[in-house]
Amino acid sequence: MTITFYDIPSTTPECAWSPNTWKIRYALNYRNIPYKTEWIEYPDIKEHCIKHGIKPTGKTRFTNGPEVIERDYYSLPAIYDPKTNTYLADSLRIVEYLEHAYPPSPSSPSLFPNNTHALQVAFTTAYNVTTRDDGVADFIVPAVYTKLNVASQPYFRRTREERFGKRLEDVFPKPGSEEDKAGWSKFKEVTGILDGWYAKTDIFGEDSEGKTVAERRTPFLMGDTLSWGDLVIAGYTIWLRIIWGEDSDKWQDMMTWHGGRWKTLMANLKKYETVL
Repeated sequence: MTITFYDIPSTTPECAWSPNTWKIRYALNYRNIPYKTEWIEYPDIKEHCIKHGIKPTGKTRFTNGPEVIERDYYSLPAIYDPKTNTYLADSLRIVEYLEHAYPPSPSSPSLFPNNTHALQVAFTTAYNVTTRDDGVADFIVPAVYTKLNVASQPYFRRTREERFGKRLEDVFPKPGSEEDKAGWSKFKEVTGILDGWYAKTDIFGEDSEGKTVAERRTPFLMGDTLSWGDLVIAGYTIWLRIIWGEDSDKWQDMMTWHGGRWKTLMANLKKYETVL
C-alpha cells in the first residue's frame, strides 16, 4: 500500500527540482507516509493524467488571431494511493487528502496543527498573491531549461517562451545591468515581506540598555511547530538552491538575508529532503 508520487525529473543530482512537487515530497517525508517516485517528463504529463482520470489543475489561455482559446491545464504533483484507489493532483488538495486518509499521530504529525487548516489555506493564497511578481522568474526560469532532460526541454522552451514573449536566452538579465540589479532588489524586497510574517513568532526581550531585541528567531511560521505554510515556502526555496547550486552567488547572497531566516528554515527541513 505504498503511494506512487508523480514528479518531473531533471539532470540535477537530486533529480527532483520542481517547487510544487517538492512541497508534497516534504509532506510525505515529514508525515512518514510510505511512497515511491514515478518520473514523468513534461510532454507526457497531460496524457498520463487523462489516462488515469486525474483532473486538470487549472486553465491556460492563448490567442489565435482575434479568438481567445482556453484549455485545461494538467500539472504535477500528483499521487496514486492504492489503499483507496485514488488518483489526485494539486499540492494543496493532496496534502488535504493525506490528512484525512492518514490521520495524524505522534509518528506522523499533522501539517495543519492546532486546527489551523483554514489559516494554512489562507496563508497559501496570500503567499501566492505576494510572490506572483517577485522578480525572480527572469533569473531562474532560463536556468531550469538547462537542467531538464532532453525529453522535456522542447516543451519547456515552447511554453515558457509563449509566457515571456521572447526567447529564453533573452529573458535572463545581463549580469551587473540595471535590469539585473532591479530584479534582484525586487526579489529581496518581496522576500522581506515573508520575513515580516515569520518575525511575528520570534522571541523578543530587552538588552542591558532596555532596548527590545530578538532573543531567538523561531524557525517556522508557528514558532517551533512545522506546518504546511513552511513547506510552501521551502518548496520554492529549495527550487532556487537546486537550480542555481549551493555555491552560486545568488544562493549565497539569499542565505544572508533577514538575519539568516531562509538558511535556518532550510537547515531545519534538511532531514525531510530524501528522494525515494
